[in-house]
Amino acid sequence: MATDGAAARLVLRLAGAGLTAAMAAIHLRLWAEGYRDLATIGPLFLLNGVVGILLALALLVMPVRGLGPVAAVTALFTAGTLGALFLSLTAGLFGFNEYIDAELVRPTLYVETAGVVVLTILAVTAFTHRHRHRPRRQALSFGSGRGCGLVRAAARRRRESASDDNAAGGVAYGGGERVPGSATPGAAQWLQGAESHYAVVVRMIYSRAVLKGRR
Repeated sequence: MATDGAAARLVLRLAGAGLTAAMAAIHLRLWAEGYRDLATIGPLFLLNGVVGILLALALLVMPVRGLGPVAAVTALFTAGTLGALFLSLTAGLFGFNEYIDAELVRPTLYVETAGVVVLTILAVTAFTHRHRHRPRRQALSFGSGRGCGLVRAAARRRRESASDDNAAGGVAYGGGERVPGSATPGAAQWLQGAESHYAVVVRMIYSRAVLKGRR
């Protein structure tokens, strides 16, 4: 259901933003407590903390139509951070070797692993919602334009047919006398009014569908 999907996206959005903010807070704390003195690792920890906070804020404020790309970028960023931690625990990273029993290493592993999973699910859900609603708007737009075009074409043909008939035989007025080349004003006005009414109805339906899709 639409409501259930929106609720699920909200929960995933909040969880993803929270996990990203927690990852950023851990890196900023470690940077402030001594990692800033490391040649390459220190600036990277600071950069990770700043970017993580910005991405967490983006996850919270981004509209639904732009949520998929932001969630995907955040998931890749978190996965890259997790991969760097694994490298520092095994082969070393920029000459730095981390230890599993060091401060905040285990919580970092848990937070970043959960972040990758949640953000990936959020990205897939957001992209699915985006592509599911886009074809409906396109189909409605195409159908509306085609319907207006068909009405205009039919009205044009009927006017041309009426003009040809009137030019050939004329139209009777008053006492039965026919005036060659004259047209019947009532029929033309009726066709123009029907065409305008149909166009207005189609525009109203299209506008409501677009607004509903954006919600």
